[in-house]
Amino acid sequence: MRNMKIAAGLIIAVVLAVGLPSCQVARLGENAVVGAGDAANIKARHMFEAGAPIDAIPPKGKPCSEYQYIFPGGSLNPEELVSDMEGAARVSRASEDDISYEPGWQDTAPPTADVKNLWTYVGKPVQPTAFVHNIQDASPVTIKYKTQPDFSVAGMQTVHVIIEDAYGNAAEFAAQLSVVRDIAPPVISGELDKRVAEGGTLSYRAGVSVTDDYDKNVQLIIDSSQVNLNQPGVYTVIYSATDESGNRAEERGYVTVFEINMALVNEMADGILAKIIPPGMGALEKARAIYAWVYGKMKYAAANTERDIAHRAYACFTKGSGDCYTYMAASHVLLTRAGIDNRIVQRIPEATSPHYWNLVNAGTGWRHFDTCPSPTGAVGFDERFMFTESQAREYTETITARDHYYDYDKSTVPEAVE
Repeated sequence: MRNMKIAAGLIIAVVLAVGLPSCQVARLGENAVVGAGDAANIKARHMFEAGAPIDAIPPKGKPCSEYQYIFPGGSLNPEELVSDMEGAARVSRASEDDISYEPGWQDTAPPTADVKNLWTYVGKPVQPTAFVHNIQDASPVTIKYKTQPDFSVAGMQTVHVIIEDAYGNAAEFAAQLSVVRDIAPPVISGELDKRVAEGGTLSYRAGVSVTDDYDKNVQLIIDSSQVNLNQPGVYTVIYSATDESGNRAEERGYVTVFEINMALVNEMADGILAKIIPPGMGALEKARAIYAWVYGKMKYAAANTERDIAHRAYACFTKGSGDCYTYMAASHVLLTRAGIDNRIVQRIPEATSPHYWNLVNAGTGWRHFDTCPSPTGAVGFDERFMFTESQAREYTETITARDHYYDYDKSTVPEAVE
């Protein structure tokens, strides 16, 4: 038979009498020892230590298994009774012995616990609960310092922790506390060195972090005053951080601002072509692949940078956004690197706004090639690939949102297929 344990402070009256109805049982502290029997039936009183095993019921030492405790939700044998038993219960007649008694439970044992020594930084308090663990007691406990430790002074000190249970039983535990000064500076790490194209933007914090073993909110300070993103060169960036204790860390990073030139964009274009043009593809098929790639890569947006082929092609290859000049520049570089002859076409200056596109000869004569979407979608994707001169005039009439849409100085480029 398993031992039976009863919660601390739970005092119940058990009345057993032959022929008497079952008695109602409740906590004595609530003055609720009232039942179908009479309080006079209680002939003996026995106190049990809370949390201690109960192997037999006095006064005759009958085994617990001969008694049945019946709860509101059903019956429960004593060996199934647990230490957190709560609420009212009733005890039925379980033997023919005409005995009645009142068992009670009391808690006189202080809590027990294991102790561990700790360390902390100056100015960083530690809660008393951190010093004790594996606490054993039959009732709820509170934990406090006997005397508040001094967390403002570095050194070793003995702390005294008091654990007291709900019945006033207390135990004192001693532990060692080491209070140390923070002398370690923050640690700055990550991608301190960066590269950016001239005229570009840069996030100096990206990939850089700062940590500190004391200050969890240490701030990273960045001095980029020496960097000129519009001028190619190598510049110094200073990263610094100071923790709550005044420890300072400083690291230097280097920003390389590189020039955007044709050599760079040609290399990038070769990498793109290697992915979109398989061996054996004809010139017209190559032109079609380039047309589709530029159109798919780009999203139209106003561009305020200078109209330069290298810079605008780079914008397409890296950011995928720009105006008609950017579409044209990227197409021009890719077509040229693919070995396809092409020219740059510009709308006549009399027009209210400029427009740029390509004139391409992929083996079927010079034809217009415009990867930039037309206003309001007046001319579709397929219609703007390798269209003739007569189609250019037709599209100019169709696109009413801009005047002179495909009007250009024909003396500046080869004659297009009519």
